[in-house]
Amino acid sequence: MMAKSTFFVYMIHPFFIEKLNLLGIKVIAFPVALSIPVMSIGIFAVCMFLGHLVSRIPVIGKIVLF
Repeated sequence: MMAKSTFFVYMIHPFFIEKLNLLGIKVIAFPVALSIPVMSIGIFAVCMFLGHLVSRIPVIGKIVLF
């Protein structure tokens, strides 16, 4: 499952980073040693979950996830 979703994670993660920046949640707003790992794991988890959901849609899953 993870290997199929990595390209989707690569494509979609800038979207989430930008949306978090618009909400005022930035890496520099919190202690860096804490915010970078937490944001990285959080964004990766959300993107992997969405990649899994997209893979379950027959037509879209074949196009986006190869």
